[in-house]
Amino acid sequence: MPVEFLTQSFFNNTLAAYGLAIATLVGGFFLIHAVRAVVISTLKRLNQRSQKTLDSRLVQIFSRPLVRLAYVGVSYIAITNLNLHPILTQILQSLAVICTTVIGILFLSQLAEYLVRSYLLKRGDVELEQSFSALLPILRAVFWAVGAVFLLDNLGFDISAVVASLGIGGLAIAFAAQGVLQDLFSYECKA
Repeated sequence: MPVEFLTQSFFNNTLAAYGLAIATLVGGFFLIHAVRAVVISTLKRLNQRSQKTLDSRLVQIFSRPLVRLAYVGVSYIAITNLNLHPILTQILQSLAVICTTVIGILFLSQLAEYLVRSYLLKRGDVELEQSFSALLPILRAVFWAVGAVFLLDNLGFDISAVVASLGIGGLAIAFAAQGVLQDLFSYECKA
């Protein structure tokens, strides 16, 4: 009787297939949570033992995107094991690409900002750090523009016109920020 119950089909999938998808989802989320807890506790122990303290911001920059990517991956694997309509499969693939791209852009922009800020803090130059803070929105815009081009290309759009527009837009931004960039780089060379 239970075996016959699991072979019943709803929306072109058996109950066993739905159960496997739910088990994969729940098991994957539990595994992600357990690995995250172990890694965080290990990092805390290493931080207490070592003389150098681990920067919590750097750990946060790496841990958040990796956990988010793991959640997206587990969800994608669990749902794609089901027999879905081709349109739903394509929507699911597009959502996975969008989520992965956004997570990657956030990760790279935060990492770049952290690395530049830590370099500037080592130098102890307040004026240079303020100049960087003024240029930070431009840096983020560059990451998002490159990410948008990557995303559009992976979704199957023709991006040649977009790339040409970004090139012209980049020239316009460069001319507009010429004075600020000139002051920033001339200051860097003198120091």
